[in-house]
Amino acid sequence: MNRKTIIALLLALAMVLTLAACTKKEEPATNQQAAATPQTQTAQTQAPEETGPVTVDSVKALLEAIRPGATIMVKPGSYNITDFLSADLKNEFETWNAEHEYVKVQESADGSEFVVQGVDTLLISGGGDGPSETEFVVEPRYSSVFAFDNCQNVSLNALKLGHTEMGDCYGPVVYISACENVTMSAMDIYGCGVTGIECCQGTSGVSVYSSDIHDCVEGAIDIYNCTGEFYFKNCWIADSGGAGYINTENVSLTFEECNFGYWESDELIARDDITFTDCYWDPDVVGYDPDFPVFEPEKWEPWDGGEAYLIDTLWYAYCIVNPENGETIDLSYDSPEWFSLQFSENGAGVMTVGEDEVSFAWEMVDEFSGILTFQDDPTLYLTIYSDPTDDAAFVWLMIERDSELVWMY
Repeated sequence: MNRKTIIALLLALAMVLTLAACTKKEEPATNQQAAATPQTQTAQTQAPEETGPVTVDSVKALLEAIRPGATIMVKPGSYNITDFLSADLKNEFETWNAEHEYVKVQESADGSEFVVQGVDTLLISGGGDGPSETEFVVEPRYSSVFAFDNCQNVSLNALKLGHTEMGDCYGPVVYISACENVTMSAMDIYGCGVTGIECCQGTSGVSVYSSDIHDCVEGAIDIYNCTGEFYFKNCWIADSGGAGYINTENVSLTFEECNFGYWESDELIARDDITFTDCYWDPDVVGYDPDFPVFEPEKWEPWDGGEAYLIDTLWYAYCIVNPENGETIDLSYDSPEWFSLQFSENGAGVMTVGEDEVSFAWEMVDEFSGILTFQDDPTLYLTIYSDPTDDAAFVWLMIERDSELVWMY
């Protein structure tokens, strides 16, 4: 065999080996590609859909659109939530709740309401130039208009919220429970609502900007069992039954550039546990002694303001007096014994102690005194007092309870 033959054979053998090696390298690559295909398909199936802002024009569409990360624009109009919950949805609450993770429908004492639960990052905004163009209402007196529970980073913007009729009411307009970072801007929150905004159950971080809170039965704002910072700026807070029940324990509360009505000014101006910056107070209240009310019962006499005055006033506990020795215990908003009373025209009433409400019946026995009857407690006696020499004096309510006197204003 000559040299050329040997070289040719060697070249042929090298080519065979090269082809074999290439073939072995391609097979694993093919197997890897086949194995990767179902994984890629599974990942595509599990990936969330990318959706932008949603525009809605009905209560049903709004509730269907609520989910984490949603931005919802509501077309201008007037929306009756009760029409959908009670008329369209009717008795299908259980089916709705089973099919919807983030919006639950629940019964209130006289109707139904929806509650947004467990949502992180949600914006609901009216589509008009201001809140008056996009309104949501409910009919039941005990239902909230909007309610949020255990949510984070919720924003409401340019919405008008309230009940269909003024009058006695037991449900707040906006109810916020166990939530964190809730912002409201350019809102019109009005009564009937027993309060405009109620925050409770550990809620933290609520900010309200350029909004109106007005004409609520008991007060504009309730804050209790909350933590963190609460901030109101450039808000008009007026014409409600008072400022509301505001407990600042574990809370830093600031009002900046806010405008307060008479009753709101009357209850807030002396609060040194709240920060006020460049706020406007009702002129009839500003002229008072900032340390009011002054407790001087020796100057007071029974006052014949009668039944009408009881109903028009939300009464707050001020102090407890032992009539035998004159020992006086002041009751602050943070005191566990602090309470308020609300009298209704039909002879019913509600005593609020912290988060609890206790019903009672009442009647006047003459122009300045009456009785309160609780289901499981003895009858209490009340007397209305004021200073007869001062037309601008506070009116006080004295409650005879066991062996002590509770003074309220």
